[in-house]
Amino acid sequence: MGKQLNFTYKGQDYTLEFNKRIVKSMENSGFVVQDFDKRTMNTMEDLFKGAFRMHHKKLKDDYIEEILAHFSDKEALWSRLMEMYAEPQAELFDEPDEDDENLIKWETTDN
Repeated sequence: MGKQLNFTYKGQDYTLEFNKRIVKSMENSGFVVQDFDKRTMNTMEDLFKGAFRMHHKKLKDDYIEEILAHFSDKEALWSRLMEMYAEPQAELFDEPDEDDENLIKWETTDN
C-alpha cells in the first residue's frame, strides 16, 4: 500500500491515495503535474480530485471542491499530494529482488 492521506468530513471518513492505474488515467486525461507553474489552480484541483479516485470514485467534483475549501494548511496538503502522486511513478524504477526466480537479465548486441 502506498502513502495515504486520511481525514473525516461531515462524519464521513476519506482516504486519498494514488496507484499506477490512477496516475496513468490522470495522464491519459491530460493531467501534467509540471503544469503547476503555468496552470496552478487547475493542476492543484485536478491533483486533489485525482486522489479521491482510488477509494471514492463516485464523489462529484463539486463535493470534492467543497471538501477542499475546508482543508487547513493547504501548502502542506499540496506538498503531500505531490509526494503521493510521485510514488507510483518512482515504482517504475524499482529493481526486483535478485532472488526473484523470474528475474530477467538482459543484454544488447550491436551488429
